[in-house]
Amino acid sequence: MNILEKLGAAFILGLIFVIGGGITAGCIYLAIEEEKTTKWPTVKGTVLEMKMETEKKGGKTWYRNKVKYEYTVEGKPYVGTHMGTSGDSFTRDQAKVQKNLKSYPKGKKVDVFYNPDDASDARLSTSEAFLFYALATFTGIGTLIVMIGMAWQMLR
Repeated sequence: MNILEKLGAAFILGLIFVIGGGITAGCIYLAIEEEKTTKWPTVKGTVLEMKMETEKKGGKTWYRNKVKYEYTVEGKPYVGTHMGTSGDSFTRDQAKVQKNLKSYPKGKKVDVFYNPDDASDARLSTSEAFLFYALATFTGIGTLIVMIGMAWQMLR
């Protein structure tokens, strides 16, 4: 390997480190934030509206739930719009979205998880952060393997 090839390989190695490290750090951050929601207090709320939203992308139809619910914390009324971590995302699984429609009909009394530091930040469900931790582990190990392989090739 001549000096230009080594510089190019070092640049690519650094780029992989920055991108892989950034993705890993982002997943860890999301995992920590999601884990906090499992400890949030709850209050009773009422579903005001629940509907299915669709979007066409690349010739495929994507679905998600659009919810609105009211709840009160320390005498102050709020309106929430978040289902939870995955409930707000578009999915191709129409059956899952329709199941949520049936689970949260208008007028239903629900438990609302709210952020004790900002009661306007609420959701109807919380989840463990396992998926984010798993993704962080996978990305981190993958990045290390690629970096070690490239470094080994550079030193040969």
